[in-house]
Amino acid sequence: MLDSGLIIFVMALCGQAASTAKPITIDRTLRREPVYPSKPQYCLLLFGPEAKTRVWLVAAGEAFYADRKGNGDLTEPGKRVYSVGNTRVLTFIDPNTLTMWLPVPENERVYQVGDVYDPAARVWYNIAVRRSGPLKTAFFEVMVDVGTRFRQLGRLNSFGDSPIEAPILYFNGAMTPGLFTSELARGPGGTEVEGWIGTKVPAGAEGATTYVVHDTGVPDYVFPVASIEYPGATQPDKPTFQTISLSRRVGLVRFARWTQVPKEAGTGPAKVRLDTPNWNAARVHPAVVEIPIVSPKSQSPQDKNSQ
Repeated sequence: MLDSGLIIFVMALCGQAASTAKPITIDRTLRREPVYPSKPQYCLLLFGPEAKTRVWLVAAGEAFYADRKGNGDLTEPGKRVYSVGNTRVLTFIDPNTLTMWLPVPENERVYQVGDVYDPAARVWYNIAVRRSGPLKTAFFEVMVDVGTRFRQLGRLNSFGDSPIEAPILYFNGAMTPGLFTSELARGPGGTEVEGWIGTKVPAGAEGATTYVVHDTGVPDYVFPVASIEYPGATQPDKPTFQTISLSRRVGLVRFARWTQVPKEAGTGPAKVRLDTPNWNAARVHPAVVEIPIVSPKSQSPQDKNSQ
């Protein structure tokens, strides 16, 4: 039985794209490292359709290093990056995403890593890293401008203790839509279906998806479209279909739309095909996911009395 909190990705690519995609080989070699002031933690950034451009990030206490040249030598001049006091941040003010200059809070550090050129894709990337919280439990956000086309945001709860254990964030690779929503609830309350567009970690690697930020780089007419196939209630071989456009923007990376499970839907998971049909500036491969249909949660007597 499918767990209600689980989303199974059945297909990330479609057609020949899935069968002809070459596996990505990840070179984790660091040739030279400085003497760090404290225990280092590592993260590896990959860039471009073939992930040939890479940038190491290393956090060692208050010291921060970035291998913008991609040559695996962190001892070169300019590889240590110092935090800034004020920075431009993306702020979501419904329904717009705005860029504002704000001071960096005391418990955060912002590192403007700068520009990196990807010769294979012929694209310049601009990288900024935000570290939030105490050093031992720091949370990291990596924002990358992909030329002037769009931004992607990757979030990590921590870096790795060694280059082999370093989590990966992949930018400007093959993109696909996906779902944050983990289940569809029956009943009049319905479900707020929330999706994303982004680049997933290469197969076999640990890390996190990098999400496209829906600011000025993503036109208003660009959003995931979900085609949902529900199992039939009386005849499972005769499903019920529904199509919804996740056109409402929430926060920096979420696309949303409220929907109700049709009364004709039976038990079992719903199959959701996700497409992004209107974005010509980026090639987004369709995806198919399965998501469980659940009964509405019954209210306790205490909840009913409080209403």
